[in-house]
Amino acid sequence: MPKPTLQLIASTTLARNKLASYIKSPRQLAGGFYVIIDRMDILIAGLYGLVLGSFINVVVLRLDRKEGIITGRSECPHCGHILAWYDLVPLVSFFMLGGKCRYCQQAISWQYPLVEVGTGCLAALFVYQYPGGYTWQQLISLVGMMGFWALFLFDLKYFILPDKIIFPLITLSVVGMIFFNSGMLINALLTGLLLAGSFDILYVASGGRWMGFGDVKLALLIGLFFGYPVAVIVTVSAVWIAALFGLALIILGKATPKTALPFGSFMAVTAISAILFYNDLIFFRIFFP
Repeated sequence: MPKPTLQLIASTTLARNKLASYIKSPRQLAGGFYVIIDRMDILIAGLYGLVLGSFINVVVLRLDRKEGIITGRSECPHCGHILAWYDLVPLVSFFMLGGKCRYCQQAISWQYPLVEVGTGCLAALFVYQYPGGYTWQQLISLVGMMGFWALFLFDLKYFILPDKIIFPLITLSVVGMIFFNSGMLINALLTGLLLAGSFDILYVASGGRWMGFGDVKLALLIGLFFGYPVAVIVTVSAVWIAALFGLALIILGKATPKTALPFGSFMAVTAISAILFYNDLIFFRIFFP
């Protein structure tokens, strides 16, 4: 065989081997594809979360106002100018406008982008923690998580836990237990009543100084939503975190023993944590398998 032909065969074989080393098997390619899809799901969930965060801002700011959250138009809180759609693009509009109103140049509260980013992160983290298809229970958990997030913001801002959020979540919890987890129904009912009863005793004994009646209703919601033992862990964790946080403020000279804390916000945070991280917490799996 002529020498040039031998060289051509050798170079062709070498090129083919190199090409084979770069090309993955169909299984590997499929695995990489699904990883990309999973990550895209997380990104898409985060983007939807930004939009939902914009709506939660509206709920927090206008829930009990006469203009309402559905029929009312968004307006600048300083000059009252009705805002156009391009002033309301989640996160983007805030930074495009330099954090100032387009019409009066007054500063826009950082609450808007922070709530939007926070909601986006929660949505993305939920999809990350629960990949693949979703059951009705997981969808209820998602709605519940966003409800607890709204309660966290309300109590943090106003020291109020509105019935218009708590009662629908209580209804959702009971309906979810009846149709999708009936074996936990009695457990959840008893846990909710015991937690609410315990909080009610503290509320009555202190004349409302230690906690508000909204905390009693939130304890009922947590009991119904999680049942025993998670609801107890959520509540006890909130008590300890609030106590440590208050103690730190006192040590730093930022508060006194009589300073009120938004205890509902602490309960909402521990509830959100239980929804997102229950399967990852070794403590839960050891003591409550």
